[in-house]
Amino acid sequence: MATPSLYTTTQLRDLVSIVPAINSFYAGLFPANPDISASDEIIFDVQKNKHKIAPLIKVYGKNKELLRDPYTTSRITPPKLGGKRSISPETIAGRIAGEQVVHGGFTPAQRAKLLLMKDIQDIKNAMSNRLELMCRDVLFTGAVTSISNFDDATLNVDYGLSASHNITLAGAAKWDQSTSDAQSDLLDARDLIAKDAGLTATMAIVGTAVWKKMRNNDGLMKQFDRYDAKLGTIAPQIQSPDMTYLGRFADSGIDLYLNTGWTVNPTTGIAEPLTPIDKVLVLPRELGQCLSLEYGAITQLEKMGDQANFVTFQEQFVPKLFIEDETDVMSLQVASRALPVMKIVDSVVVIKAV
Repeated sequence: MATPSLYTTTQLRDLVSIVPAINSFYAGLFPANPDISASDEIIFDVQKNKHKIAPLIKVYGKNKELLRDPYTTSRITPPKLGGKRSISPETIAGRIAGEQVVHGGFTPAQRAKLLLMKDIQDIKNAMSNRLELMCRDVLFTGAVTSISNFDDATLNVDYGLSASHNITLAGAAKWDQSTSDAQSDLLDARDLIAKDAGLTATMAIVGTAVWKKMRNNDGLMKQFDRYDAKLGTIAPQIQSPDMTYLGRFADSGIDLYLNTGWTVNPTTGIAEPLTPIDKVLVLPRELGQCLSLEYGAITQLEKMGDQANFVTFQEQFVPKLFIEDETDVMSLQVASRALPVMKIVDSVVVIKAV
């Protein structure tokens, strides 16, 4: 038999909101839409920007209708993203991590409260890590495909990134070859984004293998201005603990960054680099126009005294705490319904450079 929680969901929401999640780079490129859906379904538009030229109109002539950019509207119900932690009498009977060994010490009730805060932090971090992978996949593949290793929940959304925006260099064109021309490759990528999305590419993120090969390629490094001596000091467009500003290819006007973050493959459980080591991701400066992070509502059963009702929360993170009388177990769960969206197709270019 379950009894009402010691904490209401409203109180827990306040706790969840003040506990910071870990810094996430790729998810940080997706501005969160403050208008959270009122249901579990997320509705969004994806468009292809088209260049338009206004007509010349002769005296007393009629004006011409300009066509609007075509777009498609999608309706997606993504699976919930979340985690759960339980606290039992056995969990808090003895010393917990960080508790003094000799002097002081906490009571079981104090340990329960401390563990609750730590559990909120851990669950939010795990959720942020999953969201980071989803956002990375959208940028590098134009799609998000996630399969749960816990149950049958799946997410498969393809935004239709054109094949021409996924470039594989071969032979003498690879960036580890003295005959390569990375600056021309970046200019081509910039032109593709300008032509197909109407945006201006100004930055590129390289994997670790790409940068290692670049450093050993004297011909390529001669084109590369690590200190931006020609243009003066440039403030990096991206600031993140896992990002290192490398410099600029002056002719292309594109700043290069090295991403050294690591993640865990959710299927194998093996650690791997967050950014594919052999690839370069070219991005526009107008990220707010082409990317967004959409959220759907979470509906759950809420107990108030002897009554129980289903309540819908329009929040990014929705917690719930419940107690099992028969087992003396208190369980915390946090849920979210998030979807990274590429609103303007073909706004990125991915280059397999080595």
